[in-house]
Amino acid sequence: MQGVTRIECQTTADELSALLVESQAVKSEQPLFNRRLRKKRALWTAELLADNEGYCVVKPRKVEQVEQLGYCYGLFANQTQLKNWLRNHAAEHGLCLHRVGLDRGKGRCFGRQIKRCDGACCGEQSAEAYNAALLDLFAQFQLVVWPYHQPLWVREWGDSSHSESKAPQGTAQGWHVFHYWTYLGSFERPKAGLEADFDWDEVVDRDAYRILLSFLRNDRVALHQLDQNGDLVAVSNRFL
Repeated sequence: MQGVTRIECQTTADELSALLVESQAVKSEQPLFNRRLRKKRALWTAELLADNEGYCVVKPRKVEQVEQLGYCYGLFANQTQLKNWLRNHAAEHGLCLHRVGLDRGKGRCFGRQIKRCDGACCGEQSAEAYNAALLDLFAQFQLVVWPYHQPLWVREWGDSSHSESKAPQGTAQGWHVFHYWTYLGSFERPKAGLEADFDWDEVVDRDAYRILLSFLRNDRVALHQLDQNGDLVAVSNRFL
């Protein structure tokens, strides 16, 4: 606390607003001891591709296209983070480090000798059994495809910031705009953002993805989109 000279507080309309404000503040201010929410230059994900024998190999890929969300797994800051995560969890599922692509070599691996590998390296585990174990590891990290073709206007259930009554000065706005898992901005009232020029240059923002998906899956937000007349209309939650 020796380096702290001033503490500022900001009132938010709801929990979703608070999380978004925090995420954006960390990215812009870049505090010394909070690196987790900082903006990453590029995100990485894992693609599973079968080799000539039918065993799936984990291929690190940069997230560059929206379509990758449909067949890739996880969001990582870099290749090293992905590989370290995979190495730390492979033994729990009996996965061969040769087969997943972390180590090089042929024949029986060291992990098989110490009973941490179920034998995919030497044919003692079938490709079907190995692939099932690998998919079981990655299943919880299957990325969710963005199912909407237009930006989504989101507000938390019970949020009264859409009313005509004024919120307290300095209150973070309660309407939030997202597109392809990227946070575009927030507004106190929908009309204030209808003519906004959104700067969208990312396929996916990892923090926005995690924050919004949590609220969507728990049905904690109301969703809207613009119709042909430029009016906001309610749309169904396709993440339930």
